[in-house]
Amino acid sequence: MTSTLLVGDSQVAGPPGRLLAGLLAGRGPVERLGRVGRGAVSYALPGSPERAELVEGLATRPDRVVYLFGINDPPGPRTEDALRRLRALGRQASPGPVWLVGPPAYPLDEHDAHSAALAVLGSRVFGANFVDSRRLTTRDRDDRTLDRVHFTEAGALPWARSVASILDRGNALAALAVGTVSSLVIGKLWRDVFGG
Repeated sequence: MTSTLLVGDSQVAGPPGRLLAGLLAGRGPVERLGRVGRGAVSYALPGSPERAELVEGLATRPDRVVYLFGINDPPGPRTEDALRRLRALGRQASPGPVWLVGPPAYPLDEHDAHSAALAVLGSRVFGANFVDSRRLTTRDRDDRTLDRVHFTEAGALPWARSVASILDRGNALAALAVGTVSSLVIGKLWRDVFGG
């Protein structure tokens, strides 16, 4: 069983987060913390309602933490710092991986440029634990609501399936790495104690 804490903006609060949570729920409990119009900066800000909600969610010590943000934050040093702080908070609370799922590709040019810039930041901060949603989505207007930002239910499902698959593979790799390290440590201890 793998417990998951999903944290983010309207993508978590709406159909994408609901569908992703449903797919992950087959592996263990999922808690969703989604606030419309909020982003990494809001959740990283000490004293904010989002930060208080995040700290409460992290107190459950989920097996994995998944941050999922769209384009509410401006690309730049403040957002990068917020992402670093969120990553650190997640790592302190979770024994497993801490992920960032970046924003998708967007139909409108200005949103898509914003998304591309945020993907660069996300990749820089989270490295291999960054899921680049731009590679999992298209700029197709048909899979979006009238605002051209949010997924329709039908548009969110392929994305949610892809993200769930990546997260599950990542958790399996993390468990394998922990198991390998544990085996190496036990083997060294055995040799040190028993000379074998």
